[in-house]
Amino acid sequence: MHAPDQISPTRKAAILMVLLGADAAGRLLSNLPRETVGRITAEVSNLEEIPDELAQSILEEYFVEALRPETHRGGVDAAREMLANTPIPESEQRRWLPTEPEGEEASTVFAPLLEAAPETLSGALADEHPQTVALVLLNLEPHKAALVLGLMSEEQRSDAVQRMTALQPVDGGILDEVAASLQDRLQDPAAIVETDAEDGMTKTAAVLQEMQRSDVRTMLAEVEKVDPEKAEELRSMVNTFDMLLLVNDRGIQELLRGVETKTLVLALKDEEAALLEKFLSNLSERAAGMFREEMEYLSDVRDDDKKAAQNEIMTIALELEKDDKLIFQERNAA
Repeated sequence: MHAPDQISPTRKAAILMVLLGADAAGRLLSNLPRETVGRITAEVSNLEEIPDELAQSILEEYFVEALRPETHRGGVDAAREMLANTPIPESEQRRWLPTEPEGEEASTVFAPLLEAAPETLSGALADEHPQTVALVLLNLEPHKAALVLGLMSEEQRSDAVQRMTALQPVDGGILDEVAASLQDRLQDPAAIVETDAEDGMTKTAAVLQEMQRSDVRTMLAEVEKVDPEKAEELRSMVNTFDMLLLVNDRGIQELLRGVETKTLVLALKDEEAALLEKFLSNLSERAAGMFREEMEYLSDVRDDDKKAAQNEIMTIALELEKDDKLIFQERNAA
């Protein structure tokens, strides 16, 4: 076994968690970022027996650090360390920190657009290539991206969404050129920040969830013409099962007529109370009682079976929406 000063910080933290015990370790881990928790947990899984000498040394180091007087010092490093222990996405954190010096490794891109009004941004993007539009939209928070998309023509929106779902990493030099071009069109450009290599499908789905349902259906239909599989995947990511909370009562009643009870029980098992109540409130008292009894008897639900049941119900719900027999309340409605 290596000496304490030869052990990586992650492994040292893993050993400390084991020595402190499950309860204390759990409280400590709850204050760390999920990524850090994941690394420490993986390291714990790989640990074998810990020699007494090493255990004693690491515990002593921990208590020395815990009792060390705190130095009150600010600066960029202090701000970065503070933000690292919050759930705030790194892309947002970078907006509050000074940009890195030019020439440093890391792809710096354009989000001079983060502070521009949606109307201004939509105008700046009017004549841009769909790939550029997609790149910009993926760097905005979902609600703002939805507002910008809503101001575009139907053709430009469809092209942008298709590109968003398939966007690949772009060379930093190209991004800088795009940023410079767009900055000239904006009256109040914001600071340049780095982009995260986030999944385009996930971010596109988040943007579409902020848009009007009619616009979403139109754009998904356009994506389907080009790539049916991708359209289906995106549709399932946009139309999640918990969206049934947004359905009007008449639509729920129509849905109840088209779904078998056993399928609905399976789909709602262990779901949040509000969603269950959404359906029970649209059943008669007798039918609701029978439904509850059947749900109580159901046990050992496989995740795949539950997911299949939820997908079946959402497929029926979307067909009813297409026929105007079911209405989803807009997410941004009061």
